[in-house]
Amino acid sequence: MKKIVSVVALVLIAVLATTTLVACNSVEGGIRKDGTVLVGATSVPHAEILEFAKDILKNDYNINIEIVELENWAQLNPSTSDGDLYANYFQHGIYLNEYNSTVSEDRQLVSVGAVHVEPLGIYSNKSDVNLTGGNLTIGITNDVTNQSRALRLLEAQGVITAKASAADKEIVTVDDFDWGTNRYSAVNAELLVVTLPDVDISVIPGNYALAGGLEKAIVTETEEVTSQYANVIAVRKGEENSTISKALIEVLTSDAVKQFIAQKYGDAVHAVN
Repeated sequence: MKKIVSVVALVLIAVLATTTLVACNSVEGGIRKDGTVLVGATSVPHAEILEFAKDILKNDYNINIEIVELENWAQLNPSTSDGDLYANYFQHGIYLNEYNSTVSEDRQLVSVGAVHVEPLGIYSNKSDVNLTGGNLTIGITNDVTNQSRALRLLEAQGVITAKASAADKEIVTVDDFDWGTNRYSAVNAELLVVTLPDVDISVIPGNYALAGGLEKAIVTETEEVTSQYANVIAVRKGEENSTISKALIEVLTSDAVKQFIAQKYGDAVHAVN
């Protein structure tokens, strides 16, 4: 009988301990009971930049953040709207606007500020590529936004020529351009690096170039082009002027973080000026 009572007591102690732990770590508005601020991000470069900023936030602002990495980036905005995360860092303003257009006003998010851009670059494994010489096999992504950016970059470098149909379009497609003797291969963005040996040049977003270990682009988008694609810190409406939000963007746009981005990522990521 004593043995049974002892077992029951141990079970009760374990349940109570678990309940207490959950209570202590419960999250409200993206902040744990102990004050830890939860910030969602994709791994490269966003979580790495946050990891660098983490000590600055703690030492200079007395703010502890926990970085929640999610490669399934489509979950980050809903989780922020739900209050499971205080903020997220993975998207540009155009994507944020698209998200807000699909949810009710009470679930919409706002940008606290822009941190960096990931310019598309033209990359090649070949050392003697002539961008305007024709007969190129060109890798481009098949997602609408980045493909349009890639096409405009190729146009700017004289690789392809815009048709009249491209003149007033914000988003262009392969059919809006004269390819001459060039050919294109449209694949998922994450495959652009691994298929680079199979093409002459490939237009690759900065984050995928980073993940694939590509260090130097032939050319990248200009700052004027990439400014509209700057990656932002997003929070729920009403939190954009909070002490935490202001500290996050102040640190992430500081000279220390800008220097870290420049040294670590080179052409693939540019800090916003």
